[in-house]
Amino acid sequence: MFIFKKLNISNFNTVNVINMSGMFNCCSSLNEINISYFDIKNTTDMVGMFYRCSNEFKKKIRSKFKNINNDVFEKAFH
Repeated sequence: MFIFKKLNISNFNTVNVINMSGMFNCCSSLNEINISYFDIKNTTDMVGMFYRCSNEFKKKIRSKFKNINNDVFEKAFH
């Protein structure tokens, strides 16, 4: 198991990613990530992307991405 507190994913090419569900599931130690580079125009499923992450981390993501859907935080991925 890996425990990350900070991830640099600025070089991720997400233009063709359709499903990001559960991508950062259980990221309880993660407290810094920048997903502003993500191109999600083709993404159809982000349910549970940040499911079971710390409440502090969720607040940071919500403050940076005002239009993010609650399903990204609240529902388990499939």
